[in-house]
Amino acid sequence: LVEAYQGRLGRFLSRMVGNAEDARDLVQETFLKAYRHRDEYRPTASPATWLFTIASNLARDYHRRRRLISFLPLSSLRHGVKVETPPVEESDQCPLVREVMASLPREMAECLYLYEVEGFKSPDLAKVLGISPEAVRQRVARARKRFREAYRALGGGNSET
Repeated sequence: LVEAYQGRLGRFLSRMVGNAEDARDLVQETFLKAYRHRDEYRPTASPATWLFTIASNLARDYHRRRRLISFLPLSSLRHGVKVETPPVEESDQCPLVREVMASLPREMAECLYLYEVEGFKSPDLAKVLGISPEAVRQRVARARKRFREAYRALGGGNSET
């Protein structure tokens, strides 16, 4: 499973958290959780669906923790600690596409990425995201529309992407 899904999960989590180092940690945590809860895996479900569900939940937890941290007063931070989120390093992706994806609401970007890049179909994606297949279709349609609008606004031309 690690060999088959490590790269895909890494790319997904890098997109979701915007930090390659944190994404690597979350990939590792995904596999640890999968191993610890291996008795809960149902062979009728795809391993990809199961692993991406775990990864998606970890990404949500990551964002919840970051929101809590951002509300701490500056005086509570240790001096010299710098919080940064470097851009995701992917040579095969256009910087404009990364910028547009980053501008989308996290839920839309997550859904669009899993649908378009990872190839999840609505029923499996619904399981990963914990929403109905109809909600997946609506979210994908809205995300595509927002993506096209943002892409054009940032100078991406009249692409039907």
